[in-house]
Amino acid sequence: MTSGAIPSTPDTETPEISLPRRTLLSYGLGSLAPTAATEFCGAYLLLFYTELMQLDPIWVGYAFLIRMVADALIDPLIGYLSDRTRSVSGRRRPYFLWGAIPGLVCLTLTMFPPDGSPVVKFVWLTIFSTLMACFLSLTAIPHMAMSFEMSPSEHQRIRIVGYRNFIESLSSLLALLSGPILLVLAGERLIGYQLSRADCYRLAVFFITCFGVMTAFISFRGTRGVDSLPELQTSGFLKTLLDAFRNPVFRSILTIYVLIVVANRVSLAQLFLMLEHYHGKPEEQTVPLLLAFYLGSLVGVTGSMLAGNAMGRLSTLRVAVILWPLTFVGLVISKWPDHILMAMTFFMGITFSAILAMLGALAPNALDFDRSKNGERREAQFASIINLVLQLALGFGYMIAGATLQLIGYRGGEIPSNFVILGLRFSTAFFPVFLGYCAFLLITRSKLNVLARDVMLTRAGFTTV
Repeated sequence: MTSGAIPSTPDTETPEISLPRRTLLSYGLGSLAPTAATEFCGAYLLLFYTELMQLDPIWVGYAFLIRMVADALIDPLIGYLSDRTRSVSGRRRPYFLWGAIPGLVCLTLTMFPPDGSPVVKFVWLTIFSTLMACFLSLTAIPHMAMSFEMSPSEHQRIRIVGYRNFIESLSSLLALLSGPILLVLAGERLIGYQLSRADCYRLAVFFITCFGVMTAFISFRGTRGVDSLPELQTSGFLKTLLDAFRNPVFRSILTIYVLIVVANRVSLAQLFLMLEHYHGKPEEQTVPLLLAFYLGSLVGVTGSMLAGNAMGRLSTLRVAVILWPLTFVGLVISKWPDHILMAMTFFMGITFSAILAMLGALAPNALDFDRSKNGERREAQFASIINLVLQLALGFGYMIAGATLQLIGYRGGEIPSNFVILGLRFSTAFFPVFLGYCAFLLITRSKLNVLARDVMLTRAGFTTV
């Protein structure tokens, strides 16, 4: 229901201010440090400590669990502090340096465990990987929050998220390729020193650290003028958390995020096994498919920006959520030649990046909804909740993947039977299809449609009740 009348000077008459590409690129570069470091650790830290540092995998798993719990607990506090920060440099920009630089230093130290007993290596890994994760969250959460408040324009919000997602996809690709590329130097001599495999991984971290520090400074300087909002949070910590979960629009967006992230994590955990045992593609032969996926992600960012502006964010999100699961179905339904497999993984990257881009572009409207109810800016608090819930969703996805593999009878080190391969094919496609369908229903039937109407009416000068 609506009430009120259109005022004499409605908000819709205010011309849209287009953000310069330089500002958008500078903002996007702020995500390089946390993204590249996180992707590198996810891909290679377990291997580094188990195979090269000779630490038992169970100890590495405990260290990662401690890191995840500590990071999850501190995330809401980071958001709360960022929303209340008063600084001549703004509320968000100082954290680009305060978090990225010490976080990258901790990443570097993680790669240099001291010689000693397994307990010493476990303690070293736990301390510095946990500090790394917490410091990187100190950058990532305010950085995400800034995207929510840089512009009230739907068009500009799509551009903001598009630039950020493009840099994140590129950072992920560079981090994943850094290991294999630099491993070719193993056994070579550098400045009179013969490089080991461990040294190659350390060299990769050195380059990530250098690029991360450089881009953090670029982002800090390049985003001046977009982080000077005067409205500050005054409510208590617990109230802001409860208000976030009372926001029906935010709950809908968060639930869609969780459904997509869980589906993606479960399926990707099984996808490489399915590729190896069904398509005959061992891990070393999947690099072209990985490249095709990330190339698709880069293309998908640009495509989703264009589609979002032409069709609207909700329509683009619906289309992407429908098409994304079909790529998994295509991969498991039959054996394909290499060029078809690459085309499918390329399209998978396009659709998945489109989903993330449109959800990111919708999130600021949920915060507009919250601000209209509470009169405060809580962007970092909401960003911290998104970060926290997605970490839990990733962990839940890993748990489901492990339980599914056990259920279908897959055992590592054994040649799977035809029945187990059939189970791999079915489960790889089932989770994206089922959870994607649930996400589509939520997009269609949730408060997101009401949000679109209310935002339109508010901009026209009406008030909604």
